[in-house]
Amino acid sequence: MDRKISLEIPADIKLEDSPELYAAFIRQIEKYQMSQPDRDTFLDIWTQALNRTRAATLAARELVRIYWEPVSKIDAERNLRRWFENRPKFDPYQEAVFTWGLIEFAGRRALKEGVSRRTSDAAKSKNAKPREWVRNEWASRSDKGQSKASFARQYAPLVKKRFGVDVTPEQISRVWLPKG
Repeated sequence: MDRKISLEIPADIKLEDSPELYAAFIRQIEKYQMSQPDRDTFLDIWTQALNRTRAATLAARELVRIYWEPVSKIDAERNLRRWFENRPKFDPYQEAVFTWGLIEFAGRRALKEGVSRRTSDAAKSKNAKPREWVRNEWASRSDKGQSKASFARQYAPLVKKRFGVDVTPEQISRVWLPKG
């Protein structure tokens, strides 16, 4: 049986805008079989719904943060193991919110990482031929005592002329040329 619940939210009450929170709130209203709770009951139910939703959301956000944290593989495994050993216990609703949060937060982070990596890969592929040419020239230069900075100043205009790629001498010396 579908029921439609319509509530008047007092104007002076500022609510977080969250579909999960509203769903938890409506479940609480249905649980108490109310049509329009009084102000105190409304705030009490809202606080309960907020706490149930917030705990699961924060747990999901924390797990995603731990997973993406830039640490060694051993530290990452240890941190994840510790999180799962102390994992919060949730009721079925909170478990659903937690799962939704994991999907949402991990998806956002993966998208962000993917876009960054794709942008980086595109820039590298655009410069792959000029970069290879510069490295070959560096390896086969006649003056082995020449500094990277001097070589880069000499080759930056040549790269522009030959490949149409605008690159700074600093980029050539610090990024394109081999370290050491």
